[in-house]
Amino acid sequence: MLLFPDAEHVRMAFDALMARGLIVREIGVSYGIHDGLSISIGSEQAMRGVVDILKALVKTA
Repeated sequence: MLLFPDAEHVRMAFDALMARGLIVREIGVSYGIHDGLSISIGSEQAMRGVVDILKALVKTA
């Protein structure tokens, strides 16, 4: 699970990750954690992709 400052940041990360083909799940509805995403990473390449996208989002925030 990855937590964000607010739901807006969750949406930005969700959209950016999904656009790159990295599947994540919003956990607000299921678990009531509206500022988090569930991320299951398989390959090292996918893990590095997630890190790169999240770093880019931090720089633009």
